[in-house]
Amino acid sequence: MNNIEKWIDSIFENTIPNEVVGIAFNLYEDETIQIYLDDQGGIACKEGDFELAPELEDMRSYIEEGRMADFHDHHYPSEMSVDAMVQTYLLDDSENALDTFLKRFDTDWQRYNRDLIRKMQDYQEKQK
Repeated sequence: MNNIEKWIDSIFENTIPNEVVGIAFNLYEDETIQIYLDDQGGIACKEGDFELAPELEDMRSYIEEGRMADFHDHHYPSEMSVDAMVQTYLLDDSENALDTFLKRFDTDWQRYNRDLIRKMQDYQEKQK
C-alpha cells in the first residue's frame, strides 16, 4: 500500500485530524477549483459550472462534447508498479538514485506502452 492509499484509508478510519480532512475536502470545492483555474488556467478536474479561461474559448466545443484526451505520455499503466519504483527510489541513498529511477521509469514506460506507441507512430505517419 502506498502513502496515498494509506492517507485515504486513514480518512475513512478517522485517524487523521478533522482539520486535515477539511483541507482535503476544501481543495475539491467548486469555488476553490475556480480560484485555481483563474490563477493557473486549464480545465476543471470535475464536472461543474466552471468559467473557462479566455485563451481556451476556441476549445469550448471540444471540451463540452468530450472530444479531448490527455497527452498519451501522462498515463502509466498499473502493471508498471510505479509505487514500488518510487519506494525503491526513496530508499536508494546512492549518488545516482535519481538517474537509476528515471532510466527504469522510461524503459518500463516504453515497454508497457508498446501498443500505444505503435498507434501514435501509425497516426503520425498517416499525417505526413
